[in-house]
Amino acid sequence: MVGAFRSCLLAAPSTERWWCWQCPTLQRLRRFKILVDISNPLTATYDGLATLPDSSAAQEIARLVPAETHVVKAFNTLFFPTLVTGEVAGQPLDVFIAGDDDAAKATVSQLVEDGGMRPIDAGPLAHAHYLEALAFLGIKLPFSRSAHFQSAWKLIA
Repeated sequence: MVGAFRSCLLAAPSTERWWCWQCPTLQRLRRFKILVDISNPLTATYDGLATLPDSSAAQEIARLVPAETHVVKAFNTLFFPTLVTGEVAGQPLDVFIAGDDDAAKATVSQLVEDGGMRPIDAGPLAHAHYLEALAFLGIKLPFSRSAHFQSAWKLIA
């Protein structure tokens, strides 16, 4: 599986104005076939999302990269401590994946499964906005519950 990810890049822009400073860098990424956006575009005051209501960081990135680069939103709803362990409360993590290219999503899903987690197809890249909103809620809740970022979203069906 490592071979499949030699053409992959994980993107985690870290500022409210990420698209300004990332644009020249993203245009040089022609060798990457899949760009996995793990970012959550929070405002500088952490009180909301920095993107427009009908957009997402993943969609903004997709507009900047070459057309042959497939942007997939994944891992953004997980906290680092839980991602390291791969589970919360003895349950494997669910990784929500959104993207427009089925083969790219399948590659990312395989990476998730290889890591002992469960991939959940969240639909097209347009749904990345919902994943970013879900992550925002997940970021806000631990502050009020003293969870110390040891929580995760779980789809039970």
